[in-house]
Amino acid sequence: EIEGLLSIFGMMTGTVSTGILLLREADPHFRTPASLNLVTGSSVAIIVGLPLLIMVGLAPQSSVFVYLTVAACAIYAGVLNFILVKRSKERRRHSSEKQI
Repeated sequence: EIEGLLSIFGMMTGTVSTGILLLREADPHFRTPASLNLVTGSSVAIIVGLPLLIMVGLAPQSSVFVYLTVAACAIYAGVLNFILVKRSKERRRHSSEKQI
């Protein structure tokens, strides 16, 4: 429990390497799944957040880009929500089929 808390705290206050450093103090042999969770979570965050970083970088170039960035972010959020809701429904359906 404390290993996951320390690694996430380190990542949120610095970088992934800070989180791993704190995790190494609490779990020197990486016996808990906290290190895998930290690396997997940060990788997913980078993949999902990269388009947003690119769009936000374009926004200050002109007022037209501001509106395009807001629209693109809204579309991107809608697509991500659609994918997550669809996957959630499929998982629920599969789990209910297994119970029957």
